[in-house]
Amino acid sequence: MDSSTIRLILIVGAFFLAGGIYSIVVSLFTRNVYIRHIPSFLGAAVIIYYVYQLMTTTPEGFRDIAYILSVIMIGFVIFGNVITNVIVNMRRRN
Repeated sequence: MDSSTIRLILIVGAFFLAGGIYSIVVSLFTRNVYIRHIPSFLGAAVIIYYVYQLMTTTPEGFRDIAYILSVIMIGFVIFGNVITNVIVNMRRRN
């Protein structure tokens, strides 16, 4: 594997872990589901905004690519947050 591929995997993993670590830390202090899903709610709002910007603005330079990459990275945060919340909920039921 190339060093840039490894760097990309580490960046994606870092975003995934950021959503997961937030869920774990907050679940230690509260059982409120809405507070544990704050990164998911904020991420969804930012994704909607970026998609709106992609559809309405004129393309300038690499702005479109930046929006798309931002949406992908925010998606990994949301995915990490949701997966960790599902695991936390399953472990609390048992």
